[in-house]
Amino acid sequence: MLRVPHFVHDFCRGVSGVVVTEPYHKLSSLGIVRNISSPLLVVCLEKFVRSFAILIRFHLRVLNFTMLVPNALAFTVAAVAASVSAEPGCDGSAWNLDNFSNLVVFGDSYSDESRLTYWSSHNFTLPPSGTVLPENFATASGGRIWNRYVVQYTGTTTANGTWDPQLSLYNYAVGGGVCSNAITPRDYPGTPHPFPAIVEDQLPIFLTDRHSTNPATGENTFVSSTSPGLTADNTVYVVWTGGNDLGEAAFFTDSQVPGKTIVDYLDCLYGVMDGLYESGARFFVLPNQPPFDLTPLYANDTEGGNISLAASKQYWPLGKSDNHTAVAAKMQEYIVVSNDALYHRTPFATLVADRYPGAHIANMDMYSLFYNIHQEPNHYLNGTLTPYNTTAYAHAVCTVTNGTCSDPDCCDSFMFYDTLHKSEQTDRIIAREFVNVISGNSSYAKYW
Repeated sequence: MLRVPHFVHDFCRGVSGVVVTEPYHKLSSLGIVRNISSPLLVVCLEKFVRSFAILIRFHLRVLNFTMLVPNALAFTVAAVAASVSAEPGCDGSAWNLDNFSNLVVFGDSYSDESRLTYWSSHNFTLPPSGTVLPENFATASGGRIWNRYVVQYTGTTTANGTWDPQLSLYNYAVGGGVCSNAITPRDYPGTPHPFPAIVEDQLPIFLTDRHSTNPATGENTFVSSTSPGLTADNTVYVVWTGGNDLGEAAFFTDSQVPGKTIVDYLDCLYGVMDGLYESGARFFVLPNQPPFDLTPLYANDTEGGNISLAASKQYWPLGKSDNHTAVAAKMQEYIVVSNDALYHRTPFATLVADRYPGAHIANMDMYSLFYNIHQEPNHYLNGTLTPYNTTAYAHAVCTVTNGTCSDPDCCDSFMFYDTLHKSEQTDRIIAREFVNVISGNSSYAKYW
């Protein structure tokens, strides 16, 4: 009597509300599976095959399913496997820049425009519900942040010479933040106050804002000159965090909550998406992590990691370890492992688990974008200080005033602004590619 392999049983656990853990003949005798074309078993095997097609990048060889199921199902299995490449929307066709009016961002200093400044200067309290903070140039990049450039690059100039924005930006990212303080809590230096995290602070405030009034306009927070408010089709949501979660004072230094793992961090990201999805979000951009092992704070000496102890203490209070090679290797491992898991989780969540029906997710490959800048700076950087620099950082060389680079021609020659953060020129590159992502035609995105 034919038996369905045990790894298929494990995969099928819970499909269609039935736990499939018994050999086929026992299921048949119980009346759960009456014949090999049972819808339950077919659906289960279809999902199983689809998952294997998605997980090809795990370097698994294609299984000969004719050895596992009767010939009657061979055509079904082959057809399902072939259909993965034709999954609707996977080519980015669902994304159209002209349809979007709003950009909502969650994350850390790689996206924060001014909320950390507000929080730290207002007794560690975030802005009241409904408040939309103005544009700010004193960011962790030393100038305008990438999401503000997205607003600039998607706007147009009218016939009378005025600038007409297409997107309204709602930026909830807070420098120093993580996905959840229940996993990797990090306190603002010298205080008992944890940086505002996405789960505990950023997401709840956004959800409150959906029903709040903007004090400056007297209208709902998200009603603007570019949009009547947030709808499923006119808003793009970005969840980008990881540098703090995986870095110093977190997983990198074994400072996470006891028992928590990087898997919990990844679970957290999708938990945030769950909350947004339930609130009506349908278009998501989920960037992976850039190669932090190339930043001066984590790099080896060959890549510019031989920074002074004082310089490292800006973001690493106890100072960078003396073994810079080990530091870089460990950070590279954390980044590569988490990125690879992220890459495979999204298609599994969408195509197999059907976790976000009707939603569209773009995995933006920040790792490759940053790596290409690092390898070919002449194609990306455009300052006046040559040769272009991907190992040192602008803050140590160029003139900086009140947190803003006051010599942009100098700063634009660098990939990094300080020992940890990208430069404003790198932010421009991110912004241009992000516009391609939400236009549905980026080579740095995988669409699901």
